[in-house]
Amino acid sequence: MQIDAVIAWVDGADPAHRAKRAAFGDAGKSGSDQRFVETGEIYVALASILEHAPFVRRIHIVTDDQRPALLPHFAQAGLCAPDRIRVVDHDAIFAGLPAARPNFNSRAIEAALHRIPDLSERFVYLNDDMFFNGPCAPGDLFDPDGRPLLSGRMVAFSDRRPAARLKSLARRLIGRPDTRPSHLVAQETAARLAGFRRTFLRVPHRPHPLRVSTIRRALAAHPGLLERQVGYRFRDRAQYLPVALANHAEIAGGAEPRLRDDVAYLRDRMSGDVEPVLSQIRDGYTPFACVQGLESMPPASRDRVLAVLVDKFGDHLPPAIRTALMDPA
Repeated sequence: MQIDAVIAWVDGADPAHRAKRAAFGDAGKSGSDQRFVETGEIYVALASILEHAPFVRRIHIVTDDQRPALLPHFAQAGLCAPDRIRVVDHDAIFAGLPAARPNFNSRAIEAALHRIPDLSERFVYLNDDMFFNGPCAPGDLFDPDGRPLLSGRMVAFSDRRPAARLKSLARRLIGRPDTRPSHLVAQETAARLAGFRRTFLRVPHRPHPLRVSTIRRALAAHPGLLERQVGYRFRDRAQYLPVALANHAEIAGGAEPRLRDDVAYLRDRMSGDVEPVLSQIRDGYTPFACVQGLESMPPASRDRVLAVLVDKFGDHLPPAIRTALMDPA
């Protein structure tokens, strides 16, 4: 079974990228600087694939006229073949589409990932803050027939939950309706597009197994949907979550998701002690992990997390990258 990996990446500290964003003004939180800060997680994600998912044929890094500066060190250190990690520009995935360019919208970008040249039918998609935390086999991502193994919980739509309906009504009555392009709303929008009306699959922050044919079939059922989706330069409440659209198309075709306790999830706003999560990461207790908001953590916490990650993946991180992660200044 041929499987690729896809990672969406941006270096928001790049002066050229900052200038592009500034040229289009303030787009609220979805366009804020913090969303584009890069702290080296991409190298951890790559090292985790090389170590724990060696079956991955090729790794595609999707970005906008950028390239991770230390990327060549993986091949130079003999950790992978020079052509195993490829950088794919937005020009390639948006070719022939009326996409807003430049585009700073993860949902627009993710909607066009299936258009990556030479992408395998089956692939696993990661944000750059996700990684493989332990050994993984193809059968952990796809069943013997090649269908994605979906993870998550089927939950009621917001408009079917009394508390959520009451909160929405209260906001409208005081003239402050919720207009945020939230992750939850985008998942619900995707589920409705796939024909779901009562419940939808709420997915955790983990690598997502996907099929190109499923994505194409879901889009074919809604002519013009992709064109509208990529027309937003920044995230918008009207957009759907592309991964969720594919997931619900798989469920409509007979896939049965199940809740898997398989993600060590560390984020900047966590209350309490983070050491238990770091222990899960260090010991490989879960097959996947996500470290979200590393750029927003206090310096001491960030350094602690990076030390754990460098120690964990040191054998698959080139020396130059290990040094850069431990001394980001």
